[in-house]
Amino acid sequence: MQQPDTGAVGTEVPGEALSWYEHQAWRFAVGGGALRYVSYAGVEIVRAIAFLSRDAYWGVNSATVGDADVDASADGLTLRWPLQFGTALSLECGVSVAGDTLRMWVSGKVRAELRTSRTGFVVLHPIDTLAGKQVVLDTPEAAGQAMMIAREVNPAQPIKNIRALHFDHGPRVTIAFQADQPFEMEDQRNWTDASFKTYFRPLALPFPYTLHAGDTLEQSVRVDVTGTAARAHVTDDPEPAPAMVSVPSMGLVWLDDEPAPDDLTPLGGLAPDWIAAQLDLRSPKVIARARQASEIARQLGAALRLRLILDDAGAPDAALRAVAEAAGPVEAVHALPAAFLHSYQPDGQWPDGMSCAQAQEAARAAFPGADIQAGMLTFFPEFNRHRPQGDYDAVSFGTAAIVHDADDLSVMETLQALPDVIATAHASATGKPVDIGLATLGLWANPYGGKLVDNPQWQRCPLAKEDPRIRGLFGAAWLVGYLSHAGAAHVRSVGVGTISGALGLLSEDGSLRPLAHVLPALRALGQRVTCLPPQTEQGWAAIMGPGRALVANITPDPVSVTLPGSRIVAARLLDAEHAPEAAQSPDWILQKGGVMDGAIPLPSYAIALLEREES
Repeated sequence: MQQPDTGAVGTEVPGEALSWYEHQAWRFAVGGGALRYVSYAGVEIVRAIAFLSRDAYWGVNSATVGDADVDASADGLTLRWPLQFGTALSLECGVSVAGDTLRMWVSGKVRAELRTSRTGFVVLHPIDTLAGKQVVLDTPEAAGQAMMIAREVNPAQPIKNIRALHFDHGPRVTIAFQADQPFEMEDQRNWTDASFKTYFRPLALPFPYTLHAGDTLEQSVRVDVTGTAARAHVTDDPEPAPAMVSVPSMGLVWLDDEPAPDDLTPLGGLAPDWIAAQLDLRSPKVIARARQASEIARQLGAALRLRLILDDAGAPDAALRAVAEAAGPVEAVHALPAAFLHSYQPDGQWPDGMSCAQAQEAARAAFPGADIQAGMLTFFPEFNRHRPQGDYDAVSFGTAAIVHDADDLSVMETLQALPDVIATAHASATGKPVDIGLATLGLWANPYGGKLVDNPQWQRCPLAKEDPRIRGLFGAAWLVGYLSHAGAAHVRSVGVGTISGALGLLSEDGSLRPLAHVLPALRALGQRVTCLPPQTEQGWAAIMGPGRALVANITPDPVSVTLPGSRIVAARLLDAEHAPEAAQSPDWILQKGGVMDGAIPLPSYAIALLEREES
């Protein structure tokens, strides 16, 4: 695989290197001490197996992975490598393959006390291996319990108390887990991960917990395959032509801890449709911030939306009226009690103060002309666990791509979960519009551990706000892929970033990041478009309007793009070579592109605005 350059991924640090191994029908990669893309007879049956450790706040405890010793013969393949988590854990990790069995194990000693929310194996299952399929469960007490995994995103754990899982995905697959506690499964589509995750240990047990010096740690995961039956028949009938849809409106969020930029001129050139100001009504500065939000929206020629955090205990009516008077005309309001900024398990203890429905009712009274949004100011899991109730005009939630994994492949794979996430949101919305309040690579809040992971060096780091790829072409390509899914699924609006800071469209020096150019490019397509979301083998996404198309390469390797029913006559290419020039002009991508004819070559994570003719 070609290594992207700094302009593509926003950092000089290379991405995770994968080493590939094959033995008979098995093929898998090893990277960072984890197994990736485990396939049997050409069929991917496991997305990843990894031994991970999380700290008390669910941040990642960094691992030092030693070189692997490889023992290969005609009878089998074995790899072993040392795995060290600071001074606390000193382990040996390994994988062996023989016949129709693959086994991964870890063993070793706890050297120093470790407070952890989770330390153990996780197994990631590709979405299509389980979603909408039957699974047979073995528990510590009994075997052979059949159950269905819903296509809709499950807000809770779809399976608990796991010792082994059996399912058909071409061959018959059995995955068995060995540890001192059972495993359980989480529907990671909630966080837009492209997987279900079976993990150690049950969340019903207290966390964080302590691993004590001197303890022995042994766990394993075994994958057995029976038969080589072909996968379910795929019809040869052509796919139906994608329908014309409305372009989602695009806006920016002004977070409550975020200063306004001194110069709004570069953002004005991008012409966002709306600005959503997040205001904490518990703050003594809320009225001044409301007035400033109104002025920002006026200067940018954008509608004003409000994301309001309410005091759980007090009556909000007077405070809401004061904000309404200070803000002036408002397009939409999302009011949420502060307690709901945190995450709760579906069967856990939920807040007993003001309800979300009561917050919506109070917002309706204070802002009679505005759309009232229901949902969450954080992420889809919180929305899915507490689906909208009461009176509302639209539903809203956010997404972030690096909650669990932060390697380049996993982050781009989050696009694969969006169809199921958006379909689940529509099912919850009772026919009302779906708004995605903010969609970013990094996080703006941590409902799960209370604080974000510090990442001052802008590394690839889960649960952080700063992510280097927002500074590179990767962020732009990911956003085009995201909007292609959102448009195809009839999402009404998407917050594509913040006004400033780590999640913003502007760099630290005020220049434009590559993803900023997605706004004028998409707007140039017109109001009605055809969306071609990225397919597994395709490597690119496209949004087509009359006479123009916006395309993106979502891979680190060059791809060649041919649009159905189109002849490309010109292309304005935003790649690593042109990114520094484009950073200085908000209308750069709208300028005349070079003459093209035939397939369009797109370098690593490049995007292009194409002039096209119907063929």
